[in-house]
Amino acid sequence: MSPGASVNSGGSGLPDAEELLDGSLLLRRLRRALEGVSDVVWVDCPSLGEFEEARPVIMRMRAIDPKLRFLVTFYSPSGYRNASGDPAADWVFRTPIDTLCNAKRF
Repeated sequence: MSPGASVNSGGSGLPDAEELLDGSLLLRRLRRALEGVSDVVWVDCPSLGEFEEARPVIMRMRAIDPKLRFLVTFYSPSGYRNASGDPAADWVFRTPIDTLCNAKRF
């Protein structure tokens, strides 16, 4: 998947319940999206507010090193929806529900 695209799996723009419960589905989508891409910085933002704080840092890092690509993940649906399509993020994903199994996969 090309940078600049948000990644989701449904007409609503949000991952479905199965994907949020089963982190392996998300992990497979992440691997496909990032295949062959280097210089990726992962920014995990629990909510939109954290992304708003991270955006100037991301943009400054881009100015210093234009080849960097930014993967932004969200726990909150509103953060995910609002950041999709934001120029600060090359890829936007929801993180799966916090379970021991999902944590081990990551």
